[in-house]
Amino acid sequence: MGKSKGKKQGVVEVNCSSKNEYQDIITILNTNPVRILANRVLAQSIIDRASDFYMRRTGKEARMAYKIDGKRYGMESPPSNVYGLMVSEILSLLGEEYPTATRIRVPGSDGNLEADVSLASMSESSLHLTFCYD
Repeated sequence: MGKSKGKKQGVVEVNCSSKNEYQDIITILNTNPVRILANRVLAQSIIDRASDFYMRRTGKEARMAYKIDGKRYGMESPPSNVYGLMVSEILSLLGEEYPTATRIRVPGSDGNLEADVSLASMSESSLHLTFCYD
């Protein structure tokens, strides 16, 4: 559940045990590493076929959202002190060549879902990823 399998022939595989599995983010942070949260956020974005993922540190929280068909949907967000760790884990999943697209696979009961994920922009307080599907 939620752990990275690493690169396989240029593909990063992230697992999410169920398309409909949602857990409270605070529970995840208290019981599992931030890597699991990063995997879940990317997996959920791909499962929902998001075109973009946004994360921004604002005050006491790190706001997360993704865009589907031009509409932005907020996600439950972690505290801002986790922002740097989340960015680090996401960039780690994208690999050393994160300015170019990294293929991410999410295995599921309906077969594998895949997307090319690219870093669109990044600053000290924000991260923007784009997703491209076949």
